[in-house]
Amino acid sequence: MTRKMKIALPLLIAGVLSLGACQKAQQKAQEEIAAAQNPYPAGSPLHAPFDRMLRKLANDPRYVALLKQSGPQAQQAGFQLAQNGIARLDHATLEQRLEILSQVSDKVTVPQCAVLARGGNPNDAQALSAAMLSGLEKLPQAQIDRWFDVSLKATDAELNKTPAQPVTQEQIHAAMGTLVKSLPADQQQRLMRVLPEITKASDEDACWTARTLYRQALAAPEPVRGQLAWVFAQQ
Repeated sequence: MTRKMKIALPLLIAGVLSLGACQKAQQKAQEEIAAAQNPYPAGSPLHAPFDRMLRKLANDPRYVALLKQSGPQAQQAGFQLAQNGIARLDHATLEQRLEILSQVSDKVTVPQCAVLARGGNPNDAQALSAAMLSGLEKLPQAQIDRWFDVSLKATDAELNKTPAQPVTQEQIHAAMGTLVKSLPADQQQRLMRVLPEITKASDEDACWTARTLYRQALAAPEPVRGQLAWVFAQQ
């Protein structure tokens, strides 16, 4: 090996290492920018898992490109991406999500539970997220971590345009029939009375309906459990 080559090789190695260091610095900067968007205070049990999720997304060029295109609406675009991706998740992941939703509905107050059951409050745009966060903060840390893992999977599924695993109308009817029949006669009647008019139902009835649907769906055998988890993910 000539002296020139001996010099060039260290320079080449140094150049590669320098490039790697620049890339790592850029990656770190992107992570810190993402971390600054964390809406949860440092003392909240939601802060750390949300931070981990954002740091992973900050290193996904597809996600970063989408946020840049969204401009001032970037935060809402990121949220919508995760929401849209829920329907693309596999049934096993949707069952994990359903389990957490069930636990959240049990942890919050009846009025908050009713907001979750109705899918929001037309007079308070923040009521749904406030109720959800209130319940999440009361869960074991492992379940909170799992919730954000599901959100990350949903975002990735939407970015990848992962094909959904839809359930047919016949399967939906059969699965709901199985759920209803698993209840005592009086509860069957109450469920069938409240469910079609849940937006107008009392808080007590709306909350009872949500808790009952979640509980019975999780107790159902496969493949019914997965089918019901998919149905509830469409709401």
